[in-house]
Amino acid sequence: MWGARIGGEEFVLILADTNLEAAKNVCQRMADNWIKCSYEEAPDLVLTLSAGITAFKSPETVDQLLERADALLYDAKNGGRNRIVLEHQDMQVPLDLLDSNLADDDDVNLVIEALLKHETHSKNLV
Repeated sequence: MWGARIGGEEFVLILADTNLEAAKNVCQRMADNWIKCSYEEAPDLVLTLSAGITAFKSPETVDQLLERADALLYDAKNGGRNRIVLEHQDMQVPLDLLDSNLADDDDVNLVIEALLKHETHSKNLV
Protein backbone atom coordinates (compact mmCIF):
# COMPACT_ATOMS: atom_id res chain seq x y z
CA MET A 1 0.00 0.00 0.00
CA TRP A 2 1.26 3.45 -0.91
CA GLY A 3 -0.24 6.82 -0.15
CA ALA A 4 0.50 10.41 -1.08
CA ARG A 5 -1.00 13.85 -0.74
CA ILE A 6 -1.99 15.13 -4.18
CA GLY A 7 -3.29 18.55 -3.23
CA GLY A 8 -5.16 20.41 -0.54
CA GLU A 9 -6.89 17.83 1.60
CA GLU A 10 -6.88 15.15 -1.09
CA PHE A 11 -4.80 12.02 -0.97
CA VAL A 12 -4.34 9.02 -3.21
CA LEU A 13 -4.05 5.52 -1.81
CA ILE A 14 -2.65 2.84 -4.11
CA LEU A 15 -3.53 -0.75 -3.33
CA ALA A 16 -1.91 -3.32 -5.62
CA ASP A 17 -3.61 -6.68 -6.18
CA THR A 18 -6.77 -5.48 -4.42
CA ASN A 19 -10.35 -5.66 -5.66
CA LEU A 20 -12.85 -2.85 -5.17
CA GLU A 21 -14.58 -4.44 -2.18
CA ALA A 22 -11.26 -5.02 -0.37
CA ALA A 23 -10.26 -1.41 -1.10
CA LYS A 24 -13.58 -0.27 0.38
CA ASN A 25 -12.85 -2.33 3.51
CA VAL A 26 -9.44 -0.65 3.88
CA CYS A 27 -11.04 2.79 3.60
CA GLN A 28 -13.81 1.85 6.02
CA ARG A 29 -11.27 0.71 8.64
CA MET A 30 -9.43 4.02 8.20
CA ALA A 31 -12.68 5.99 8.59
CA ASP A 32 -13.67 3.97 11.67
CA ASN A 33 -10.30 4.68 13.30
CA TRP A 34 -10.16 8.35 12.33
CA ILE A 35 -13.56 9.19 13.77
CA LYS A 36 -12.44 7.82 17.16
CA CYS A 37 -9.42 10.15 17.31
CA SER A 38 -9.47 12.98 19.81
CA TYR A 39 -7.07 15.84 20.28
CA GLU A 40 -6.59 17.72 23.52
CA GLU A 41 -5.74 20.95 21.68
CA ALA A 42 -8.83 20.62 19.43
CA PRO A 43 -11.52 18.72 21.33
CA ASP A 44 -14.25 19.52 18.77
CA LEU A 45 -12.22 18.29 15.79
CA VAL A 46 -13.82 15.28 14.11
CA LEU A 47 -11.89 13.47 11.40
CA THR A 48 -13.97 11.91 8.64
CA LEU A 49 -13.15 10.28 5.34
CA SER A 50 -14.84 10.56 1.97
CA ALA A 51 -13.45 8.32 -0.77
CA GLY A 52 -13.99 7.50 -4.41
CA ILE A 53 -12.69 4.08 -5.33
CA THR A 54 -11.98 2.88 -8.85
CA ALA A 55 -9.68 0.45 -10.67
CA PHE A 56 -7.33 0.88 -13.59
CA LYS A 57 -8.89 0.25 -17.03
CA SER A 58 -6.56 -0.53 -19.91
CA PRO A 59 -5.52 1.47 -21.93
CA GLU A 60 -6.38 4.59 -19.90
CA THR A 61 -3.81 7.01 -18.54
CA VAL A 62 -3.18 7.73 -14.88
CA ASP A 63 -4.84 11.13 -15.39
CA GLN A 64 -8.00 9.45 -16.67
CA LEU A 65 -7.96 7.07 -13.72
CA LEU A 66 -7.63 9.94 -11.26
CA GLU A 67 -10.42 11.89 -12.99
CA ARG A 68 -12.81 8.96 -12.46
CA ALA A 69 -11.72 8.56 -8.84
CA ASP A 70 -12.13 12.31 -8.30
CA ALA A 71 -15.68 12.22 -9.72
CA LEU A 72 -16.52 9.39 -7.32
CA LEU A 73 -15.01 11.36 -4.44
CA TYR A 74 -17.30 14.29 -5.23
CA ASP A 75 -20.26 11.89 -5.39
CA ALA A 76 -19.31 10.81 -1.85
CA LYS A 77 -19.02 14.39 -0.62
CA ASN A 78 -22.24 15.49 -2.30
CA GLY A 79 -24.04 12.51 -0.78
CA GLY A 80 -23.40 13.74 2.74
CA ARG A 81 -19.65 13.36 3.26
CA ASN A 82 -18.00 10.68 5.40
CA ARG A 83 -18.94 8.19 2.69
CA ILE A 84 -17.17 5.73 0.43
CA VAL A 85 -18.32 5.43 -3.18
CA LEU A 86 -17.18 2.56 -5.38
CA GLU A 87 -17.23 2.49 -9.13
CA HIS A 88 -19.82 0.00 -10.36
CA GLN A 89 -18.33 -3.45 -10.93
CA ASP A 90 -20.24 -3.82 -14.21
CA MET A 91 -18.33 -0.82 -15.57
CA GLN A 92 -14.99 -2.57 -15.09
CA VAL A 93 -13.16 -4.10 -18.02
CA PRO A 94 -10.68 -6.97 -17.91
CA LEU A 95 -7.05 -5.90 -17.79
CA ASP A 96 -5.01 -7.39 -20.61
CA LEU A 97 -1.57 -7.98 -19.11
CA LEU A 98 -0.22 -8.73 -22.59
CA ASP A 99 -1.29 -5.32 -23.93
CA SER A 100 1.82 -3.77 -25.46
CA ASN A 101 0.55 -0.26 -24.62
CA LEU A 102 0.94 -1.03 -20.91
CA ALA A 103 4.58 -1.99 -21.30
CA ASP A 104 5.32 1.32 -23.05
CA ASP A 105 3.60 3.61 -20.53
CA ASP A 106 5.85 4.52 -17.58
CA ASP A 107 2.92 6.11 -15.74
CA VAL A 108 0.78 2.98 -15.70
CA ASN A 109 0.52 1.07 -12.45
CA LEU A 110 -1.67 -1.98 -12.12
CA VAL A 111 -3.42 -0.67 -9.06
CA ILE A 112 -6.67 0.39 -7.57
CA GLU A 113 -6.76 4.10 -6.93
CA ALA A 114 -8.60 5.69 -4.11
CA LEU A 115 -8.76 9.42 -3.66
CA LEU A 116 -9.14 10.19 -0.03
CA LYS A 117 -10.45 13.35 1.42
CA HIS A 118 -9.22 14.16 4.87
CA GLU A 119 -12.06 16.35 6.01
CA THR A 120 -10.71 18.83 8.44
CA HIS A 121 -10.39 22.50 7.72
CA SER A 122 -8.06 23.36 10.54
CA LYS A 123 -5.21 20.83 10.24
CA ASN A 124 -3.64 18.36 7.87
CA LEU A 125 -3.18 15.28 10.01
CA VAL A 126 -1.68 12.33 8.19
